[in-house]
Amino acid sequence: MFACLIFFSIASVIAIIYHLIKTRNWQRTILYSIIICIPFASFNYGTNNYKEINEKYFGVSAIQTRTSGELGEFVNNVYKVKSQKQNWYVWAPKDSIEKVFKVSPTLQEYPELLQSIEHTPWFAGDISKKPIQGDFLTWVLRSSLSDTGIWKSEKQIDKLFSKVNNEIESAFNTGELEKTDKIQLLSSAVGRNKTEIESLFPLVIHNFRNVMFLQGYTPGAIVGNTAYHPEVGKYASTVTGIEYLKDYSLCNQNAMNHANEQVSIIFKIYSMLNPLLFVGMIIILFFQLILLLYVLIKKRWKIAHTECLLLIGLVVVLFGICIAYSFSINVFHNLYIKNILMTQ
Repeated sequence: MFACLIFFSIASVIAIIYHLIKTRNWQRTILYSIIICIPFASFNYGTNNYKEINEKYFGVSAIQTRTSGELGEFVNNVYKVKSQKQNWYVWAPKDSIEKVFKVSPTLQEYPELLQSIEHTPWFAGDISKKPIQGDFLTWVLRSSLSDTGIWKSEKQIDKLFSKVNNEIESAFNTGELEKTDKIQLLSSAVGRNKTEIESLFPLVIHNFRNVMFLQGYTPGAIVGNTAYHPEVGKYASTVTGIEYLKDYSLCNQNAMNHANEQVSIIFKIYSMLNPLLFVGMIIILFFQLILLLYVLIKKRWKIAHTECLLLIGLVVVLFGICIAYSFSINVFHNLYIKNILMTQ
């Protein structure tokens, strides 16, 4: 979302400069410039405040420490290690983890941590037989730090892994630790070679087909369960005044089933409308382009035609963003992709 904001803000700045050159209206230009700055100021203010709150209560200035902070940076470093066993669904193979432990004197002080990671219950107790897939090292690491008693606080762990990351970075710089030569679009995702990148494009089409025809979309209203945390359900019921939050047997199942039926009907309607609207959009764009070309040849171009061309350009850009977004999702959701490929 932030990337989209930056993109359209740049486009808006270009439009503002064009408007200024054309009209010399400084007041309107200043107003537009302030409007463009508002979402960035809001984002920056909210982000910094959130980090300050976390620093106050947890000692770490970060939004979250699963994929960011020093713990997140450590996981990213594991992804950077060159390994023949690393692929698009096994991001953190056993040999990559062992290599970072080998070059870090700090990690070598905690052999029990390596043992806990290699025998994590997350992956059947043996990652040599069942490798850690996707980004699950982030969860395995946190679990192992807690299970071994190394974890004392967020601040203590952040400080510990800051030292570890410096040692790993030094090993990369000296060549003691070899970096992967694969292309990494994001440091928090595994790198891919050319063949693996090309394999993503059919999945982009798969995503578009799913969204257009709403394949796999099912109504999700189900009766909850507060048996594991009854005190939480009771507190939620007290705060909201909703009785069934403390006992879901009080929930109206018939009303829920009726809602699911209505949602299913809506899904059916949109699964028929979406492809029709998409085809209609393509046809309209095609004829609009022909019309604009005709007007240009006949030298009858007007401001309205320029606006029409800009609207067409906007549709094309939005469609391009959809493709980029779908591509990015497929880069990250490797386990989902693996399941798709296995069923084809």
